[in-house]
Amino acid sequence: MNNLSHFTTNFYKELPEISQFSEVTDSKHYRKVPDDWIVIVTDIVKSTEAILEGRYKDVNMAGGLTLMGITNLLKDMEFPFFFGGDGVTILLPGSRTNEIRDILADTREFIRDYFKMDLRVGFVPVSDIYEAGYSLTMAKLRISKHYTQAVLGGTGVAYAEIKIKEPHSKYLTDNSYIPNIRADFSGFTCRWKDIQSPKGEMVALIVKINSDSDSEAARTLSGLLSLIDSLYGSEREYHPLREENLIIEHSSSVLNKEAIASSKGNSILKKLYLWKIKFETYGAELAIRWNLPLRAFHYKLNKLKNYQIISSDFRKFDGTFKMVFATDTADRKKLESSLSEAEKSGKLHFGIHISDRALMTCLLHAGTEREVHFIDGAGGGYALAATVLKKKLQTVGV
Repeated sequence: MNNLSHFTTNFYKELPEISQFSEVTDSKHYRKVPDDWIVIVTDIVKSTEAILEGRYKDVNMAGGLTLMGITNLLKDMEFPFFFGGDGVTILLPGSRTNEIRDILADTREFIRDYFKMDLRVGFVPVSDIYEAGYSLTMAKLRISKHYTQAVLGGTGVAYAEIKIKEPHSKYLTDNSYIPNIRADFSGFTCRWKDIQSPKGEMVALIVKINSDSDSEAARTLSGLLSLIDSLYGSEREYHPLREENLIIEHSSSVLNKEAIASSKGNSILKKLYLWKIKFETYGAELAIRWNLPLRAFHYKLNKLKNYQIISSDFRKFDGTFKMVFATDTADRKKLESSLSEAEKSGKLHFGIHISDRALMTCLLHAGTEREVHFIDGAGGGYALAATVLKKKLQTVGV
């Protein structure tokens, strides 16, 4: 392997890590994404309609399955991805395009057959993004021993998302595409009840910073993080997860979704998986309740709740700032008021969705002990916050 191909293949793995979220505002941590990489965008078509029908868990699940299929293909979770509620964005070397397309086409078929939703899939070469005059940089944030989170700079991914959603986009994977590789969803789990906010509200927030200057955008983001700290104090005060609010799910109707994914719809296998899942959930609950030193993969089951918290994906920066957080109504209104003032000045635009609980979608790659626990607001979360933001941007012609 020559030096250039080594750089391309190992670009993300060899990025220097930062350890504090506040460091995402410092441009020195970012590196330009190689121009022979691709931006992969997936999302559920008409997701808002599905959410309004009460199917927000299915919408979240579609994003989780997409990422799990790719993780199992790559046999690792150490690559850049971003969960947006109704889909995921992934960046990978262009050399993996054909096999990734196969996995996503098969995932799309599965989602269509078993969840009656349409998954849009598109691939945009990073070189096309650069040729169009947009920038794309990346940093890497260490969340826990088991999870690193990619951080994006520039407007390249936003451009890719726009191009993929254009009518008859050349970047879309056609619905008639027949995959040669089948997706493996093992490691996808959803075994927790909706998580009640300890403060009354669970808010999904998306903030788009308006600036042509990286330094000005960094100042605005830094000001936003300072505002959140001034209102809420330490991260624990607004973190959406607390051990006392994590309750294992035993409902067959919920666990059945994981069984369907694990069995790829095979009726006999689905029943076997459902029994396996139920056995595991009761075992985990006993280990937690009686502090039993049982293990599964790298997990100490009596510490299971803590694993969910330390590797949770509740806050991110992928060109926009996204966060799901617990708050009371008074502090949320103060935050909204400050954001509205900044919005009037043209510094940013924001979308918000308010619920009383969150939902968690979990991905575990046992072979590498990598895991991530995606957090979204129940009843719409990021997807509906994005709808609010989109309407604002359309109003001002952005």
